[in-house]
Amino acid sequence: MTDQTPLTKAVTDPEHGAIAAGDLNAVLAEMRATLREVAVSARLSAMGPERVGSVFFRDRVIKAHLPHADFDEGQKRLAMTARHEDELSFFQLAEHDIVPPGRSLVVVGGYVGVSTVALAQIVSPGAVHVFEPQTCLQEPLERTLALNGLSAQIHSSVVTEDGARMALGTQKSARLGETIFVARAKGDYSATALDAEDLGAVGLLHLCFNGSKIPALRGALETIRRDSPVILCDKTGRDLKEIAELLGGLGYEHQAVGPKLYLYVRAAG
Repeated sequence: MTDQTPLTKAVTDPEHGAIAAGDLNAVLAEMRATLREVAVSARLSAMGPERVGSVFFRDRVIKAHLPHADFDEGQKRLAMTARHEDELSFFQLAEHDIVPPGRSLVVVGGYVGVSTVALAQIVSPGAVHVFEPQTCLQEPLERTLALNGLSAQIHSSVVTEDGARMALGTQKSARLGETIFVARAKGDYSATALDAEDLGAVGLLHLCFNGSKIPALRGALETIRRDSPVILCDKTGRDLKEIAELLGGLGYEHQAVGPKLYLYVRAAG
């Protein structure tokens, strides 16, 4: 009797003959993809025509408007897992309890608003400011905030170090959260520096957008020096060393919280 491993040896079908291992793997991969599509369709159908899903965070449920979940991977992930991908980082922020209540929460990269709602539940802000320049995300962002009873001022500008015009750089329908904006003299998008905005006393600054964060931080130096906000910064950019040096020069120390975020806190004294 010959010892065979199904996926490395030929599989014999008495009626149709041998099926090559490579062909079998391809069939199995197609089956898995089909089952995933069926599962996604079922979950989207369960959300109803309003496309409102539930995201569980701590002991609460965040209602999220996910109109593009059939093609945008970020919204699809929220719909399928019912979890925020940065929940571990946010849990650790909650455990630290280092953001004074009543100060402003500023989120740069609002996406569909789930992060903003989760952070607001943690820090009890006096005001909430969300920056999200993408037109296709304005409606889901506003709807998510409204579904959760969170009042916020939404800014449609790109955040950088000055008021230069910006143009759409790289945008993929499957990765809306990874859209890049670049400076262009005749760009279609307005840009602003955080120092130019009336944000109040900032307690938490969350930089959650793809690419370099240095321009946004340079445009917020006055705010950072004045308010010493806690800063959460995702790791998608290639300027993490520069960020640590810039904030380190302002007396900040940093640590990783979860796999995707760095937490920067100004040292006492």
